[in-house]
Amino acid sequence: MVFNHTKNNLQRIDQYGTDPFRVSNNMIKSLWKDNDGSIWIGTLTGLDHLNYKTDSITHLYSEQDNEYALSQKTISSIFRDKESNLWVGTHRGGLNISYAKLSFFKTFRLSPKKGALHYEDIKTFGKHPMEKSGPELMVAV
Repeated sequence: MVFNHTKNNLQRIDQYGTDPFRVSNNMIKSLWKDNDGSIWIGTLTGLDHLNYKTDSITHLYSEQDNEYALSQKTISSIFRDKESNLWVGTHRGGLNISYAKLSFFKTFRLSPKKGALHYEDIKTFGKHPMEKSGPELMVAV
């Protein structure tokens, strides 16, 4: 259930029926409310973008042979940083970022390098408590 502030009502959003607000899967793993009021929904089978201004939902999926798509289908976490980049954590697929002005994803995978991703199962994101002097984003694996 999602409360729609513009219509002042509750909406049921699921994967069944002919409703234009169908999500890609009922197993919702993460949610992020964007600055424009839209909602990003991470599911077991992809990432959905619910846009109330256009009354539409866009589904983004992983594609095996597309290096610019999401790296894995199960979306475990979502975060929008202050530069408007969209960070998407996956279950065993690493970390994805869609830069603000681009419409594709870049993937960060497992690496032995210092400061790199050492496990590909992203659990959640958080804002760094010392954001003004340190990095904005924390990643839990």
